[in-house]
Amino acid sequence: MGPGHSGADAASKVAQVVAVRATAERRAGDLAGGALIASVCPGIVDTAASRP
Repeated sequence: MGPGHSGADAASKVAQVVAVRATAERRAGDLAGGALIASVCPGIVDTAASRP
């Protein structure tokens, strides 16, 4: 990882994916009916807070 990146970035994205998968499992009936459950995991955004 380059400057401004941390393990917390990766961990938060993993947690988001796990949460969406868990939601999809709980809503399996809705998914069978054509519903869509989606997640977006953007990369780091260049801001003052993301710089070292």
